[in-house]
Amino acid sequence: MFVMLVAATSIVAHGQQTDIAGMVRTKSADRPSYRAPVMADDASPEMEADVDDEYDYESVDETAGDVAQAGYSEPTIVRGRARQVSFHAPLQRLEPGFGVEPGCGVEPGCGVEPGCGLEPACGLEPACGCESMGSSCDGSCGGRQIGGGCGMRQCGQRNCGDCQLRLSLDPCNWFASADLMLMWRGGQGLPPLVMTSSATTGAGVIGAAGTSVLFGGNRVQDNVEPGGRVTIGTWLDDGHDRSLVFRGWAAGRADFDYATDQTRNFIIARPFLNVDPSLTAPTQGSQVIASSSLNREGSINISGSNETYGADMSLRHRWLGGLGGFVDVLYGYQYMRMEDGMQIGSRTFDTSNGATAGVLLNVLDRFQAVNEFNGGQLGLAARYREGCWSFNGLIKIAGGSMNRTSQRVGSQSRSSGGVTVDEANGLLVRSTNAGTIRSSTFGWVPELDATLGYRWTRNLDLTFGYHVIAMTDALEVSGMIDPRLAVNASAIPPGSTVPSGQQSPSAGLRYDTFYVHGIHFGISCVY
Repeated sequence: MFVMLVAATSIVAHGQQTDIAGMVRTKSADRPSYRAPVMADDASPEMEADVDDEYDYESVDETAGDVAQAGYSEPTIVRGRARQVSFHAPLQRLEPGFGVEPGCGVEPGCGVEPGCGLEPACGLEPACGCESMGSSCDGSCGGRQIGGGCGMRQCGQRNCGDCQLRLSLDPCNWFASADLMLMWRGGQGLPPLVMTSSATTGAGVIGAAGTSVLFGGNRVQDNVEPGGRVTIGTWLDDGHDRSLVFRGWAAGRADFDYATDQTRNFIIARPFLNVDPSLTAPTQGSQVIASSSLNREGSINISGSNETYGADMSLRHRWLGGLGGFVDVLYGYQYMRMEDGMQIGSRTFDTSNGATAGVLLNVLDRFQAVNEFNGGQLGLAARYREGCWSFNGLIKIAGGSMNRTSQRVGSQSRSSGGVTVDEANGLLVRSTNAGTIRSSTFGWVPELDATLGYRWTRNLDLTFGYHVIAMTDALEVSGMIDPRLAVNASAIPPGSTVPSGQQSPSAGLRYDTFYVHGIHFGISCVY
């Protein structure tokens, strides 16, 4: 009995030093414990041993530079018709300055794969099994325990230089992920831009009987679009407490188009609010593009697009850790760019004065907005693993410079009798609001991400999650159009570049918060 007790004590002592022991986390009392395999009574005679057998240990050189091994034989305990055999793998140490890396070499992580239950496999954290005890190697080089994957030594037994930040090209220090993203923009509301009338004598004026909206008056760019994201990171220390992470993402280009002509709608008109000073009060008007009663044939085309993408770089420093979870503080640089544009073009052939005196009128309004953010970011990143399942969360906010550029261009050309006259005025873009305006302000870019992962292979996780990112004080096309569609169509006085009276359309710009959100599916390579 005494020999059996000594043997069991020796086995436990050795088990605490093995690479397996360094990987199992004690999180709760119901954590399953290791059970020795039971072998049948007809096991090989070579497996039998007397209970009084002694252990034979090879000498272990704790100061050896390459590999130290401890090997020993085990007793076989005969109980009834079954024999129970307890064993542990021999202790191995590779690269004393770095440790055993999961996924490279001995694989103390998912290379063991006992089936996700005991968690020396799927429960191993990407930090190579290192369990932080709350202090950093920077501030306290002696009080932090390094787990089995990092040499099974305390930091105090090494030089403090081993705990400093460094960039390594060793592939075992790098991790990456790629995600397919299905993203929705918040959308933007446009005023009524194209009208029609049910009556043949109608003119597509807003508010008139029998008038309806063909395009506008609702939200656009709020449909799902595909996008993508790539993340690349590297650990900066042996304990995997600090990392450098690069991310780049792009929301798919969101487009909208509308086109019609006199074959589909007998009356086509562009509405506006006429603020000509010759009128006693502003009145609703329209530019008729096609109307059978007015002998006009024409067409209109509207197209718009939005492109959004960004990138960031962050240093992540472990703040809290325990029970299989970690919380990192991150700080770094954030970049985000959003471009939004729309173009309205119409073509009208007016034969009201006879076919030989027909007039061809082409009108174009173009709006283009560019938003560019550069700033610093601060946030928290959390990660947790339970068996084959994992969770990663991110919440951060960036503050910095928001640079915005708006460009509005209007033009029209009138051709009659072989003579063409060009004018730098459209309908909604005229001399009162045409041109380029640049502005900058302090803006914010908050971001939230939650990802659920499942361990697919030894170093690959399949992931699914939700992501949202926003940009404050952003400029979109809807903020560049005069909301009243006010137009001063009076003649420009000689020597002036703007019409007399009210300066409409207005050159004012309106800013709002732009955001894009959606779900993502991906694959993550972890070490």
